[in-house]
Amino acid sequence: MRECAEQATRVTKEHKSEVHEIDRQSWIMNAENHYSPKYERCYLREVVSSHPTGRAAADIPSFMTYIYDAFENRVLAECTDETGLKLAESFCRVHEPSTGAGCAACERYIDEHMDN
Repeated sequence: MRECAEQATRVTKEHKSEVHEIDRQSWIMNAENHYSPKYERCYLREVVSSHPTGRAAADIPSFMTYIYDAFENRVLAECTDETGLKLAESFCRVHEPSTGAGCAACERYIDEHMDN
């Protein structure tokens, strides 16, 4: 578990730099790691906040949650809980394994992997 926490810290540090370079209005608000005995993987969950402006503000979520395999530094799922946005569903994806589209499926995937 210690190795998982150390790796997740390294990955989060790298992501903080990348997020700031891509969009100075975005930042990682929260990051937490979890070693899953069930899946034998180290997961990293990051919540990213951004403040879109102009026309995009109505269609782009202010908060996104990502779950990574911390050792592979690979996004497994990304979603928003801002379901009031007309394009919200297009921001919710489970990449591995593909368990269906939509924000509800994405949130279930993240919860399952961070809790077990």
